[in-house]
Amino acid sequence: MKSKGLWKFLVKTFVPLFIKKAAYVTCPSEKLYDLLKGYGVKNPLEIVPVGLDLNVFFQRLTAEERRNLRTELKVNEDDTLFISVCRLSKEKKVDELIRLFNLINEDKPKTKRLIVRGGEEEANLRTIASTNPAISFTGRIPSSDIWKYYQAGDIMASASESETLGLTNVEALASGTPLICKMDKAITGYLKEGENGFFVDSDDQFVEKAKKMLADSALMADFKANAEKSAYRFS
Repeated sequence: MKSKGLWKFLVKTFVPLFIKKAAYVTCPSEKLYDLLKGYGVKNPLEIVPVGLDLNVFFQRLTAEERRNLRTELKVNEDDTLFISVCRLSKEKKVDELIRLFNLINEDKPKTKRLIVRGGEEEANLRTIASTNPAISFTGRIPSSDIWKYYQAGDIMASASESETLGLTNVEALASGTPLICKMDKAITGYLKEGENGFFVDSDDQFVEKAKKMLADSALMADFKANAEKSAYRFS
């Protein structure tokens, strides 16, 4: 903890010095903008989205390919599949997502949960999820295959508040997958409340808004269409 505090002190002290002579500073998110302001940076600042190569995420599985992948994942055609794509580390709060999904799944049994990728917390998370057969893991998979899992899913969920950009959420949007995410200024630039997904501030709100998405097929159709459209400005 001491080393972490020292690192924060050094960053807060030296970042303003390093960029002092810059005529202009761009920030890729509101979160980084606020962070630099908090460091005492006096330079002119502007939020400018990062340009990303999203072409692989704009490609689409055929209906048959998607159906086959969901069958492989033991997801039925009429199931709603919640996905999360992230490195499995403590700060991603996947354990929290598992707990919240269990609350939803108790009331909405036609839901499934897929956690994509691996990491140091994978074994622990598998143990936590072991009581619910509706939850599954891909483990480590090639990066070149991840786009397929975004499209196999119906809703991308995130509880992380440690992001600086949250790029996996942009990838999900490019894949046409709407979001439900813990409120974080790192992602306010692309998650538009009530247009391509929902922000949540509490457990109750997460469950409430997730159930709203599950109950309203017209809303979900709009979210999916708006998700893809909203990602184009980042490509």
